[in-house]
Amino acid sequence: MGWKDNSYNIDAIRKAVKSSSRGGSIDPNEFRPEKVADAGVTNKYRFFILPNIEEGEKIQGGTMPESMDAFFLRTGSHWIDSRPYGCLRVNKSEECPICDYGFDMMDGVEDKETRSAIAKKLMPNEGYVVNIYFPDIKANPEKVRGKVMWYRAPYTVMKIWERILDNEDDGGDETEPQAFGIFYNPMESFLFQLEAQLQGMNNSYQTSKFITAPQLFAKPMVQTSGGEADMDAIGAIMDKRHNLFDSHIDTTLEELGAIVDKMTGKEPETKDEPKDEPSRPSADSAEAKSAADNALKSKDDNVIDDDLTELFNQVDDASADVVAEDSEDLVAEADSILDQLED
Repeated sequence: MGWKDNSYNIDAIRKAVKSSSRGGSIDPNEFRPEKVADAGVTNKYRFFILPNIEEGEKIQGGTMPESMDAFFLRTGSHWIDSRPYGCLRVNKSEECPICDYGFDMMDGVEDKETRSAIAKKLMPNEGYVVNIYFPDIKANPEKVRGKVMWYRAPYTVMKIWERILDNEDDGGDETEPQAFGIFYNPMESFLFQLEAQLQGMNNSYQTSKFITAPQLFAKPMVQTSGGEADMDAIGAIMDKRHNLFDSHIDTTLEELGAIVDKMTGKEPETKDEPKDEPSRPSADSAEAKSAADNALKSKDDNVIDDDLTELFNQVDDASADVVAEDSEDLVAEADSILDQLED
């Protein structure tokens, strides 16, 4: 039989590819800062953070199916055996068997080494996904100039943005202007400079900041030659934003439950057997100690590379902004979990 011209469901195909690859392919619309090669080198990128999208608005490839509550979308993934699985608790505010297992394992554990090992193995790695626009300027690498992409911002960068939102100042004065308020308003925008430096084995973004030179201060994102807002150009940029909900890795409750069952050695249930509540070994059990020991030995490249044991030793004496970049979100999450357990 010869080739037949079919009608293709592009959304279904994208979802199938994403599901099968499990992180094996990279979305060309995702911005990933390059790994800094050497100490003392700073990689810089300048972009505008774009506002949230309402249901029905035009986006890249179609229209937005649902509204966003804010300019960012919180996302989380569990890395198990070098593969990412979407966290239902972070992504959808639903029950997550892996998180529940992590809570149970950490409950009553006082030893920081064991506690950090459990966090590394079971807690999700979180990020904050946003749409960004790279202006066509020499300060940016050629491959991103003029593009609208999506970016998974780490904890450090999100804290910088949070401080600006909390800043109720009027912008300082002419000699020392300050970013403030709704920095992602395309009509009164602030250009953000992401600065990547090498800290340990990972990128650190602690020195990132908004560019507040007077000529760039609280201006329309794109301007005409007369300095007015170029509404056509701004509208075209807005239409190229991406559906950030697609950045979530879709994982079902059953998939996550099966992972926990495998961790605990629980036999799969048959259809004829009654469904009992899944057993969770106590922190002092042989299974728990084995899981913690395995987690300490695990060094998956895709997971956090830093030694969380050392980070937990620092956490009482230092803020999250001084720990290694790729470990910050996980350490903060683990510390939050411990607070919840104590309450």
